[in-house]
Amino acid sequence: MPLSDTFTALANTFRNKYATTDKLSIDQMIKGMGNLETKNLIKPDQVPNEVSANQIIPIQKLTPEWVNQNLKGQQVVLSFDMDVTDFSKDSSWRVGFEYAFNHTNGFVDYVGVWINANSITNGHFHVASTGYIKPEEITSIDEGSFFFQINAKAKVYNFKIAVNPMGGINSEVLLNTTPDKEFSGKAYDFYSDFNLHLKPGATYELSLFGKNDQTASSFNQYVFAIIFNPAWSWAAPAVNIPMSTEYHKSAITFTVPEDVTDTLWLTVYLSHGDNGNNATDKQRGTGYAKDIMLRRVF
Repeated sequence: MPLSDTFTALANTFRNKYATTDKLSIDQMIKGMGNLETKNLIKPDQVPNEVSANQIIPIQKLTPEWVNQNLKGQQVVLSFDMDVTDFSKDSSWRVGFEYAFNHTNGFVDYVGVWINANSITNGHFHVASTGYIKPEEITSIDEGSFFFQINAKAKVYNFKIAVNPMGGINSEVLLNTTPDKEFSGKAYDFYSDFNLHLKPGATYELSLFGKNDQTASSFNQYVFAIIFNPAWSWAAPAVNIPMSTEYHKSAITFTVPEDVTDTLWLTVYLSHGDNGNNATDKQRGTGYAKDIMLRRVF
């Protein structure tokens, strides 16, 4: 095997482990082979041998003091492993966990790792994602549970967080609405931002909290957000919020095609629902969204 092929295989291993798509230097790969200091986020006695559908597992709490000392201002990798059996796409959504780091200046960093049901089958999965924790002092940390929201069984283990040894691009935030500012509406689109300049070939994460009122539920209406562009058409990714009268957060990671070079925009919608259209929207339910964020991760 040529030496170049050996390095390519090694680099691909690191890219998978540390959730990066960057080209890696020899120095970075040497660093990746070293003993990396990680923090296990879940105590051994908290991990059942097998989890089942819609189970929530408490994850060991992180303290602001530990994060300020070890992770503040850093790009981090969060990861876990799972062995899935008896998987069914019916009633399946996602698997993962997340932390919300609250800073002194009012900003909140949502850093987590998720895998959607459409990427899951029976078998082993190493799930990893990067995030950036801002350098401002952290005062408190929210959330901290593992959500197994798929119709399956699995063994889950190796819950870890570490400074990303591969370096890479720090998270670049393009859109972050004012914390807890709520947007609502009956129209098919009730929030839009037309000033987003996404780069071809770059990878982004889109996330938001959404809910609907009871009237919307009766018509099977739900909130979703989509990145739109004429050249990309409706093949662009969408974030769907499960139909609920309580706020839920959803997030997706996507890569802009290399041939998409013009400005893209983001719009949040309430779906038409059963046999609905633009004319029926005013007589139907209301959708709500908040904490809308779009950030570049690679």
